[in-house]
Amino acid sequence: MTQFRTYHPIFAVFLLVCTCEQIFAEDFRKEIKRGDEREVKVRLESAIGRVNISKGDDRHILVMEMRTEQRWDVPFVVDYKVRGHVGSLVLNWNPEGKNSWSLREGDRWDIQLTDALPLSIDANVGVGKSDFDLTGLDVRDLKIATGASSSVISFGTPNKSIIENLRIESGVSKFVGEKLGNANFQRMTFDGGIGSYYLDFNGAITRDVEVHIKVGLGSMTVVLPPEIGAKVVYDDSWLSNFSIDRGFKQEGSNNYLSPNYHESKAKITVYVESGLGSVRIKRHN
Repeated sequence: MTQFRTYHPIFAVFLLVCTCEQIFAEDFRKEIKRGDEREVKVRLESAIGRVNISKGDDRHILVMEMRTEQRWDVPFVVDYKVRGHVGSLVLNWNPEGKNSWSLREGDRWDIQLTDALPLSIDANVGVGKSDFDLTGLDVRDLKIATGASSSVISFGTPNKSIIENLRIESGVSKFVGEKLGNANFQRMTFDGGIGSYYLDFNGAITRDVEVHIKVGLGSMTVVLPPEIGAKVVYDDSWLSNFSIDRGFKQEGSNNYLSPNYHESKAKITVYVESGLGSVRIKRHN
């Protein structure tokens, strides 16, 4: 079943619901052209499979392709509305929460978002792999939650907008954050459950920023740019293993300062809390 609804120009809606009867071992493509929007809010839900997000062009809000290896009866929804120059985009794979077993990791969802408007992205990815290459996008707000997955998030160039609070939650997974210093955030929170985590904060950090990291069980590696003054505050636990590169000066029981901390114009302060596992702080990749 495919449905399209048209409203008054001020209120545009694009709604698409697909099931296995429409898709059988073939690609599906969907485009949404840009109108008079001034910003876009994106809500993404994916049960299982591979999800890729990257930069699109200035003519489209969305260019999406889905690829499936088999016939399946799990629907997906593309819902887009515009109210008061604000676009609201909902992308949901398996919205009814049924028969997720019939999806496979080979099923793939490629999503390109507009590079011409500020974006607020709220993504929830379940089982599988995800690659969020946010290079070239204008991200105003970012929240990502991953389940039992392998995920990569990268900012290859400085983000145009300031992200007040970048939030990442990672469950039983492997998570890699690349050049997070380019995200242009003021505060970042990372909450990890069980897994392997790698956070690289190289990039264009031009102001004082805070990072709050909490890890339950697993290994965490944090890479801090050598040109930025860095302070690490570690909540010591006898169940975890903590190591930090030479050159950091320990102040008190759990504070560590980089050699250039006091004279640096831009500083990064990292608060780390670890349950059972290992934490390593590095100044170089």
